[in-house]
Amino acid sequence: MPGYRYIPGQRPHPFRHEGGHQHHHPDPLTDVLWDLDRPWQEDVRYLHGQDLFDQRYLWESHELWEAIWHAVPRDRPERQLLQGLIQVAASLLKLHMGSTAAAGRLAERAQGRLVRAAPGGGTLWGVNVNALCMGIQGAQSGGPWPTLQ
Repeated sequence: MPGYRYIPGQRPHPFRHEGGHQHHHPDPLTDVLWDLDRPWQEDVRYLHGQDLFDQRYLWESHELWEAIWHAVPRDRPERQLLQGLIQVAASLLKLHMGSTAAAGRLAERAQGRLVRAAPGGGTLWGVNVNALCMGIQGAQSGGPWPTLQ
């Protein structure tokens, strides 16, 4: 795990600031390759993003998933899932920072994408969409923060 959870305005930017936890690796995510034939359970980067999210490294999980998202073809449900996860992480970070209105808007968009990725609220790439959507709603109401695993 990174040396700290990046929260804008409270910690050094991970890449840009010389005190950032990834400063010496300013572009560490450019080598992300997505392979349709690789089972998600073997996708080390994706799984690392789940671990980051579950440990509340929200900005870091967002950045990692975004790099993967760019490599996934537009017509794949996994792309919708990743964009939903990115928005969930951003929403929770906004919530943590006290921007409840922005957090709510992002949470709404995230849930829409997640449902489109897994119609009927099933499970995709190990993410139980129903449980995550309920967790997002709970967090918005002051409940525990959702996890993926």
